[in-house]
Amino acid sequence: MQRSVSGRSSTPIANAPPMSTTPQPLSPQKAQRRVPASPSTGPKATEYSASVSDATSQTKVASSAQIESVLSSCQPSLLHLLPILEELGVRRSEHMMALARMREETRDREVKEEALKKGVTVVEWAILIDKLQTL
Repeated sequence: MQRSVSGRSSTPIANAPPMSTTPQPLSPQKAQRRVPASPSTGPKATEYSASVSDATSQTKVASSAQIESVLSSCQPSLLHLLPILEELGVRRSEHMMALARMREETRDREVKEEALKKGVTVVEWAILIDKLQTL
């Protein structure tokens, strides 16, 4: 029997499988499908994504421009209220029209109260509602 420096025998153990230097999976693995890295697939997805994003942002810009137009046409201008109105959910011209059509008690209870809490003055609110009712 030969002894190695570590004190172990260099004789193989009976019935032991031979040791491999490459790792073997313990269970069978399913083949994984790879997506080809073709330059033609990247830009198409980007183009589609960008066009959807562009359409959404164009709608927001158009709606925002309409709201800005109404607010700036008030005397005095109420353009500085745009961020507050957006917080209240008035983000499109349809929202402004709905605000004008609401019953006064509903509008005062649901919207005016919150607007005043956010810093809109009573006079600014009156100017806004007066303007909306003329649209």
